[in-house]
Amino acid sequence: MDDLLAMTELIQPLILALVTVIGWGVKAIWNKVRDSDKKIDDLRNEIRAELQEYERKETCRAHREALDNKIKHIATVYGVCMTKTGMAVVDINNVRQMSELRNMLSPELRKQHTDSCQFKQDMDS
Repeated sequence: MDDLLAMTELIQPLILALVTVIGWGVKAIWNKVRDSDKKIDDLRNEIRAELQEYERKETCRAHREALDNKIKHIATVYGVCMTKTGMAVVDINNVRQMSELRNMLSPELRKQHTDSCQFKQDMDS
């Protein structure tokens, strides 16, 4: 019985040491898993941000192309030129609008527009 008691006294600290080592191992593995999860979340957030930026750029590009196409269409139907204050759209068959356009243009823009205008007589008057 004394041998059994002596052996139990020896085994208990060994079991305690073994449980402690296993606990530290589990804790280390858990920390690595948590770090990996954080890295994966960071990567996921980075990819999400890049995708949103790509979508924004593509949407802007498509919107810009649509506006350019609308401006080209307007330019074929109406007279379009840049003035001091922005873009002017006038009906090239409306004498009053063409006169107003002439008055809005600076001398340089007036010459530039007159050179490219289909109805130079409207701009020169």
